[in-house]
Amino acid sequence: EYFLMHNFWQDLLAKALPLSLAGVLAIQPALALSQPQVPQGWVSPFSDVAQGDWYYPFVAALNGADVVHGYDDGRFGSHDATRAGDAILMVLKAAGNGTRTPQPGAHYASGYVDYGVRRGWLVREQVPDLNGTVSRLFIAQLAAKALGVVPIADAPAFADTDDGYAAALYRLGILAGEESGGTRLFHPDSPITRAELSTIVWRVQQYAARTAGSSDYFSF
Repeated sequence: EYFLMHNFWQDLLAKALPLSLAGVLAIQPALALSQPQVPQGWVSPFSDVAQGDWYYPFVAALNGADVVHGYDDGRFGSHDATRAGDAILMVLKAAGNGTRTPQPGAHYASGYVDYGVRRGWLVREQVPDLNGTVSRLFIAQLAAKALGVVPIADAPAFADTDDGYAAALYRLGILAGEESGGTRLFHPDSPITRAELSTIVWRVQQYAARTAGSSDYFSF
């Protein structure tokens, strides 16, 4: 099973392992960005991506643009948890931060971690194992910081976290959350899945393109 990236990253990520289950995004955010258009004539090549799935248009748009790919067994791995290194790399590239080459022999995503630390977006001691899982809140905070989004104080968007960055991204439509019994939840400590990351990556890229005029493309 493979986690593919263009050019240099394609070879490195070809050895990445599949990951495990996490929650889904369900409700519409307050100021939702428009969903992507499904490319004309696109037919899902993935056994776990079908019309009606909340992530279908995002995976369709990114796969149609040769941005995201799946596993050799025909799955996209929609509910598989994303490796921390892949998620950090994808979010920072989506936000328009270019290609960050690792030091020889270092983890393929370490250049992005180093860059995030230099920019003050990451605290090295708090970065998880790059081959392990990463929480939804960690990626939300990184995305917000990389986009220059100011946290919202005293106005939590979710019942299970008062994080100001998560609230700000909800207001921008980059995060949605899950509604349960009339309560909006974010599940901040749950691992972020490939489907969730695809959605956030597309929205981050759209926001970055609108505010800064440019953003990178990449694939996983």
